[in-house]
Amino acid sequence: MHKAAAHAKRGLPLRHLPAMDLPFLILVLTLVGFGLVMLGSASSAVALYRRGDAWAYVRPQLLYAAMGIGAMWAASRVDYHIYHKLAWPLLALSLVLLVVAIVVELLVLNVIRARTRKKEA
Repeated sequence: MHKAAAHAKRGLPLRHLPAMDLPFLILVLTLVGFGLVMLGSASSAVALYRRGDAWAYVRPQLLYAAMGIGAMWAASRVDYHIYHKLAWPLLALSLVLLVVAIVVELLVLNVIRARTRKKEA
């Protein structure tokens, strides 16, 4: 029996890593790197003027890119059948979170309007 199938039968979510799709990995890393270079090029002067640090906007994006690459690696280690089983619950969760974000935004806007009215009165 294949190792991945043996892992799935035992209920283990992690599987043995197969051969890497090298062209896809190079494409993803190239696009991430290109985006970071473009962000640095476009924002360094403004960041230096406003914050006194040319890397002020790039530094957080470097952190997020590293976290995303780590999450991509972790997701590649999980058997894809688990994602298939979780698709509908994750879709429902994302819709609930979308509604929560809209409601919170509307509540914050109402609070801001109420404060503005109090200042005018």
